Amino acid sequence: MEKAKMLGLSGWCKNKEDGSVEIVAEGKPELMQQLIDWCHHGPESAEVNNVLVEEIESGGFDAFVIRRS
Repeated sequence: MEKAKMLGLSGWCKNKEDGSVEIVAEGKPELMQQLIDWCHHGPESAEVNNVLVEEIESGGFDAFVIRRS
């Protein structure tokens, strides 16, 4: 979530039992795209096998759920 905070996005993340990471973030679409791109390329020294982006409505705002496994 550090990257999301650096971009000025709000939200949360959690490690799931299956070993994947779920990130829920809200913010401006162009900043969200930067976070999605970062997830696709993976943070330094992290293995990213798959990124699933799902747009959701959260409290009247557009948000994304990003699942990395």
